[in-house]
Amino acid sequence: MYYKVKRALKKGYKQLRVNLSAANNPLFIAYYKYLFFPRKNTLNHFLHTYSQSTKPFTVIQVGANDGITHDPIHKYIKRDKWQGVTLEPQPDVYNQYLKKIYHNNEGLETLCAAIGEKDGYQKLYKVAFSKMRWATGLASFERQNLQKAFENGYVKLNCDKYGVEYPSSTEKHITEVSIKA
Repeated sequence: MYYKVKRALKKGYKQLRVNLSAANNPLFIAYYKYLFFPRKNTLNHFLHTYSQSTKPFTVIQVGANDGITHDPIHKYIKRDKWQGVTLEPQPDVYNQYLKKIYHNNEGLETLCAAIGEKDGYQKLYKVAFSKMRWATGLASFERQNLQKAFENGYVKLNCDKYGVEYPSSTEKHITEVSIKA
């Protein structure tokens, strides 16, 4: 019961953050502008300092996923109005989160695509039975990379942690989708 309540609260909190970010809510932006102070000698501190001293700032983010969870540059894109391109090849993640979060950001283009050796379509391997952030973050163009996450127990650990049923059949572990490259 405790884990179900905790998961529901986390899901609600994420949705709140997505909605506030997508609306460029003044309170959301003000938090990062006036109340956010990253610890010294961290990536956040470097980005914080550099972003405030360099205008305009242009970024290319490859593999943006949902654009907010564990994303080290999201707050700076919003706070300092970074320009550039964010790429996410997974259509479901792109449409549900990334496109929504950045649709009001002038000068920032979001693309549902990947960078490949040649133009066309490419196979992307994904966890077949979950669309949670931990699972979508494992997507890979190399099947063996995703297979390792199953073999070393990482996927099972996250299934247990988040209450996701782990399929006993290995055929139900990995799915492939054709994505634009």
